[in-house]
Parts: sequence; C-alpha cells; structure tokens
Amino acid sequence: MGVGRPTYISSPSFTLINEYSGRIHFYHLDLFRLEEEKEAEELGLEEYLQSGGITAIEWADKIPSLLPKEMFLIYLTSTGTNTRTLEITGKGERFEDLVKVLFEFGTRNVLNSEFGTWSAE
Repeated sequence: MGVGRPTYISSPSFTLINEYSGRIHFYHLDLFRLEEEKEAEELGLEEYLQSGGITAIEWADKIPSLLPKEMFLIYLTSTGTNTRTLEITGKGERFEDLVKVLFEFGTRNVLNSEFGTWSAE
C-alpha cells in the first residue's frame, strides 16, 4: 500500500480509527468499544468504506448490517505460543482473484473453493 517502512501500524483501541497515507489509503478501525451499530454510522463508516482505500475493521461482527456487499473476512486464531492460523473468507466477485493468488502462496495452504475459504498455518 506504500504506507512506508518507518510507519508503525497499531490497533486503534482507544481512538477507534487510525488513518495511514500511502499509494492506497489504509483505514484501521477497532469497534470493540461500540455498543450499537448507530455509533459506527456516526463515525462516518460509510465514507471510509466508499473512499477507494482499504478499510480494516476489528470487531466487524458488531456492525453486520453496515458491512459492504463485497468484502474479505480474515480470522486469526492462536494455536500455540508462537503459532496462529489464518483463515480468509469473503463474498463478492473480487474474492475469486484473491483466492487464486493465495493458492499460489505456498504448499502449506489449504484451499476450499466450495466454501470460498483459504487458510494457512
């Protein structure tokens, strides 16, 4: 995205939104503290989603009716002290292209195209 190596990207737990400039704008939202979807609307969520940049949302399950029709969902699961699994699911036409790229990523990857899921360990 061209944000730049010296930029430290961190979770916006207390500020709710961090914005990073680069070739593609990156917006990182953490909705853990929100109690209602209306609060996300008041943050201007739709503007971030329609900006043409990339919007990453932690705790997106708090705003199911506000999420876009096309999106990728990334699930990280701790499997040990220094290990995690990564599962990517998505909906919309663009997801197929991502699955193809990820499938070429390596041999430890698992592709389940029937369910639109790619995972790696």
